[in-house]
Amino acid sequence: MRALRACRSRKGGGGKGKKAQKRQREPRFAFMTKSDIEHLDDGYRWRKYGQKPVKDSPFPRSYYRCTTASCGVKKRVERSSADPTIVVTTYEGQHNHSSPAGHQPRRQAPPR
Repeated sequence: MRALRACRSRKGGGGKGKKAQKRQREPRFAFMTKSDIEHLDDGYRWRKYGQKPVKDSPFPRSYYRCTTASCGVKKRVERSSADPTIVVTTYEGQHNHSSPAGHQPRRQAPPR
């Protein structure tokens, strides 16, 4: 009689290793703004860490991180391919601090 070995597939997870655990995603908030400029002042300070082309769009997507050391908020900025006058800004996470002291976001003048 032959001994049968239990066979476990490596695909599909089931194990309790680090790779099988999914990291919880931060909440995302997206805003669509009609603007000629891409970088809108929202009261926080950001550091650009990347840019890449977007499929089926002539406009690239830019990636930013909040500059406060303990804050993990990220921001994506891209132009809409359907309407180039619209900037789509997506925030991932929530700031764990107030906006920089004494900083008031600049308001844009209403269109004439």
